[in-house]
Amino acid sequence: MAGKDKKPRGRRAYLQYFTPTVGGGYTYNGPMVPCRTPRAARRRLLAALGALLAAVTGCTALPGLVPVPGMQGCFYVILPWLGQLAGTVFLLGAGRLVPWLWDADALRRYRYEATAPKLPLRAACTAVCAGLAAVGEAVCLLRQGAGGNAGGAVLFFGCQLCAAAAAAGAGRLAKRLAFDPPDETPPPAQGPRP
Repeated sequence: MAGKDKKPRGRRAYLQYFTPTVGGGYTYNGPMVPCRTPRAARRRLLAALGALLAAVTGCTALPGLVPVPGMQGCFYVILPWLGQLAGTVFLLGAGRLVPWLWDADALRRYRYEATAPKLPLRAACTAVCAGLAAVGEAVCLLRQGAGGNAGGAVLFFGCQLCAAAAAAGAGRLAKRLAFDPPDETPPPAQGPRP
């Protein structure tokens, strides 16, 4: 009996808030996190945030697609760029709030917890990794030279600066979205499963 009184914990604890419907679907009956930012201002913020996330993605991917002097054997360029790439993937995961919040005035609590509070830190980590990759490229160019590929080096620096600025801007925009604390509604009572 003591086991039934425990709150579910873990990654899938939010599933307790879904109840099956007659048609075979599920309905969410859990806590919501309202956004206090007015809809018009919120849409402008979300559009700018989406554009910045697209810029970060493009500027992160492009150096991996073209020959760049430092990306061919300099671990102090490759490792920060890989960190930037991983940070961009995690940043896009937190950026899922853009389509979820476009027409809604509130987010489901589990969606809020997975996106809004994490986006500024992920953006900062991505920006730092982009800056470190640019520094590593500068060190590589000072030690080894451009090797006849100065255009690739210029492209790399431009992409890294753009990615760092866009990621930092995305973090600042995410902080401007104002949310109320999540309401704490108890989970619905569920009967035994057949």
